[in-house]
Amino acid sequence: MTTTAPPNQRKPAGQGGSREAVGQAVDTLEVSGNRADFQGKPSLSNRLPVLAAQIAEAHIGALDAAKTAAERAIEAGHALIEAKSLVKHGEWLPWLKGHCHISERSAQFYMKIAKLGLKSEMVSFLGIKAAAEVITLSYPDPFTEKSKDDLREWALYMIMAVRDGLSLGAAESHCHWLARQNWKTPSEWLGDRGERYRAFFKMKQPSGAHRDAWRAFIEANADKTLEDIEAEVASLAGGAGGQA
Repeated sequence: MTTTAPPNQRKPAGQGGSREAVGQAVDTLEVSGNRADFQGKPSLSNRLPVLAAQIAEAHIGALDAAKTAAERAIEAGHALIEAKSLVKHGEWLPWLKGHCHISERSAQFYMKIAKLGLKSEMVSFLGIKAAAEVITLSYPDPFTEKSKDDLREWALYMIMAVRDGLSLGAAESHCHWLARQNWKTPSEWLGDRGERYRAFFKMKQPSGAHRDAWRAFIEANADKTLEDIEAEVASLAGGAGGQA
């Protein structure tokens, strides 16, 4: 006669139960040839595609965020350059702190990046701080080895550009860009060699009136020393800006 033990006296499978019962329990944990653990974790073969999708999505998001940050940094740099040319001498740092809530160091980073014309892709790849540091290392001041006569021309060209309607910051950026391309003076840039260069790269040519005005401007300021001209540039930076 077969008797059945009361429920509270029965032994669970694996503790005196049949080997067949234990084998069936283990078989249910087989997934595509890999055993999941007893906490129900998915197999490696199922987890890896999920991780790959998460990594790809996060990477794209990081790239987009970095590119957006770079674009905003460049935008801020151009605005800072123009604002600095309009704020009166001695009031720049108080104005920056009181109105923009930005540190002087950050402002310098942004303006450096904007002045060098770096693309947002390059800035996002390097990071804003690293890009500014690379600029300092890779692009020394293009005017440091210029003669006094050459410096006179560059300073005069800035003044003329401001009188033609550019902000001082934009005029400075333009002159820095030209000097970094190894143009000795604005006269060389506006001359025959510069014309051939612009034609080769399909750049817009300055008008004949602009070149005539430049020659006349040089003649009109022939008696001024470098110090005189730099003082005039400083006066523009001190508050006159693009209103000169």
